[in-house]
Amino acid sequence: MDLYSVMPVSDLTKALEWFGVFFGRPADEVIGGEHLWQVGENAWVVVDDRAGRV
Repeated sequence: MDLYSVMPVSDLTKALEWFGVFFGRPADEVIGGEHLWQVGENAWVVVDDRAGRV
């Protein structure tokens, strides 16, 4: 089973910079408009800037 924590953001550029500093690396994967950081074997933090989710 995988765990995803989706973080809706209104400014993708600022969010990617912030999360990059927080995790100490750029996103591990980019799928469509979502940027994913793997934080455990089956756990991911997802940054999503789609307007309907903010």
